[in-house]
Amino acid sequence: MTVESWLTFVVIWTLAGLPLGPNAVHPIGVTLRNGYPRCFFAPLGMALACVIHATIASLGVGTLLLLSPTLFVTLKLAGAAYLAWLGVKLWLRKPQAINPQSGGAESAVRIVLSSCAVSLVNPKAVLSYVAIFAPFVSAESALLPQLVILIPTATLIVFLNYVGYALLAWPIRRWMDSAAKRRLFDRISGTMFIGFAALLGLSSRQSSV
Repeated sequence: MTVESWLTFVVIWTLAGLPLGPNAVHPIGVTLRNGYPRCFFAPLGMALACVIHATIASLGVGTLLLLSPTLFVTLKLAGAAYLAWLGVKLWLRKPQAINPQSGGAESAVRIVLSSCAVSLVNPKAVLSYVAIFAPFVSAESALLPQLVILIPTATLIVFLNYVGYALLAWPIRRWMDSAAKRRLFDRISGTMFIGFAALLGLSSRQSSV
């Protein structure tokens, strides 16, 4: 892989990770609930999901999903159900004021695993990895050396992207000094997750028609 090709991949992968979605909303919520330093475990979970997604795509499972519409739709519906469940949990959460100087009660392992799960439940991500990785993998060169470059690069970019989202939540955390404000934020976040689930479910119905 040439330096020019690698730099092009860096730019495209960075831009692909910037749009606001469930992967971005989740680290923001983790930061608001847990503060520093636990907020960095959410991006770590997203980075772990990136390694899994990239490995799956590299092994050709992404292509298999593309060739099996029924399996793809089933996985999308399962992902939509999980996102909707997260949204309902936020709506039902008992609100408490946040002390900006204190940390939350969630363990590092729980944050990493939940963040990884949020990313993994969207099968569209696998196809995105296939779509973006494929143009940068040369069939004329050995696959492993190329993946040794692409996967760590993609993982680092994912981690830094979501660290950025987590840090953006700090000003909001200082504002969350009452139960009413916490309830408002939880319900806005919950509505967004339910909305993401609805969009994912609707795309599943359209795919099955």
